[in-house]
Amino acid sequence: MRLVFGLICTLLLWQQNSCYAQNGYDSNGKKTGKWVFKGKDHPLSGYATTNKVEEGNFIKGRKEGMWIKYHKDGKTMRIKGHYSNNRPSGFYIRYYKNAKKFEEANFIQDSFARAVLFVQLRFRVGIRARVVVVVVTTLFLAQTARGEIA
Repeated sequence: MRLVFGLICTLLLWQQNSCYAQNGYDSNGKKTGKWVFKGKDHPLSGYATTNKVEEGNFIKGRKEGMWIKYHKDGKTMRIKGHYSNNRPSGFYIRYYKNAKKFEEANFIQDSFARAVLFVQLRFRVGIRARVVVVVVTTLFLAQTARGEIA
């Protein structure tokens, strides 16, 4: 009876630890699941070796979902935002070192037009708002190369 109980406990602990495993790779050697990068993983970043630099999820080696980047103290959030297919996508928030919001904004990527639309919703504590639009299309670049646009 003790043996069965011991096996069940061991199995439960193993399953629990594998569910919370981080910094793992899939069978193709690509990053998968939750990852936490520390200063030791980014030696040129200026972070202490044990401080968090960023954390989030990988799917097939690409950033997906919510990612958090930290200030150099490794505790205070610097940026909290969404990634899709390894690119910033959707809503994000930037924070001051004192953890107060600096700005909230959206990244919108249009793969058909190869355009990036950056809409800044609130700038510095919401005192004023502005919109910045940057559009670079394949057609524009082609026309520029042919000299059609001066």
